[in-house]
Amino acid sequence: MTAVKSKKRNINKNILQIIILSFMLVIIILIAGILKPGFLTAKHLMTIMHDTSILGISAIGQTIVILTGGIDLSVGATMLMADAVGAMLLGGQNRVIPILICLGLGLIIGAMNGAGIAFLRIPPFIMTLGMMALLTGSIFIFAKTSGFASPILRTLSIGKIGNIPILVIIWIFLTLFMLVIMKLTVFGREVYAIGSNPFAAYHSGIKNKVVVFFVYVISGVFSAIAGLFLLGYTGVPELTYRGGGLGIDYTLSAIAAVIIGGTIFTGARGGIERTIFGVLVLKVLFSILTMMGMSGPGKLIAQGLIVIVIIGIYMKLESFQGFNFKIPQLRLKRGKSN
Repeated sequence: MTAVKSKKRNINKNILQIIILSFMLVIIILIAGILKPGFLTAKHLMTIMHDTSILGISAIGQTIVILTGGIDLSVGATMLMADAVGAMLLGGQNRVIPILICLGLGLIIGAMNGAGIAFLRIPPFIMTLGMMALLTGSIFIFAKTSGFASPILRTLSIGKIGNIPILVIIWIFLTLFMLVIMKLTVFGREVYAIGSNPFAAYHSGIKNKVVVFFVYVISGVFSAIAGLFLLGYTGVPELTYRGGGLGIDYTLSAIAAVIIGGTIFTGARGGIERTIFGVLVLKVLFSILTMMGMSGPGKLIAQGLIVIVIIGIYMKLESFQGFNFKIPQLRLKRGKSN
């Protein structure tokens, strides 16, 4: 009976989170439509989806990491590692090997993070922060800023099928693919179990270290995929060092999108489907701020504020006990018999 009540409370919390996210997204889109009349056209909304796709792909891996209660601060640096190496090796030509090398780099970076966190017991924050610094220095020492994306990569990144950008289709496919894995496979259930209670997961027979290792491998691979599409989107490598590390803005945006979507650091809360909402809320919000003429620092402040507010709301939902509707019962007083 208690388990049933707990399940009902969780369902109510999930429904509330989805309602809050949907309401927030609709309000932000309506505000954007008021500020810019052409914003609500199908063409412009599809452009927003296209511009959001790269962040959405990188946020897939970050979501899985945070579901275990961890964090990956090397997402942005891994993206730009694939961006720089891909441009250098492709040289504007259609080649398969450079693409595989970039994906392999993402896998190796993720494996190093996973091994350090799972087997050496290095805290995720420290391990991935160190990896970010290591990648930043390596890129500027060894990678060249010259080079171009291949024509096929450019087509996949900026081309369209009808009125739908190919990159949006790829983002949706990758999201659905990982959603199936997380919801319908043993691995997905193990990720949620570890995020919920790693001690109980271990004693139920789950190999926590192995699962956590592969979680960071997945994050590294998805970061590399996002980096390759970033190269295809811009055509040339985008190497910018902005206070704190290479690609730190991509990392912060991915984390913010995941948190806004309802996947929080307590683990086993949220999911990849929620991250889609978070990514869209963040992108539309940034579009509004851009239309208002707000600078980069102002956008960071706004991003920080919305993350704090959202986390506050979600923490309140954690103590929410669900909707309990009680039907008053009429009690009839018995008259005394003479």
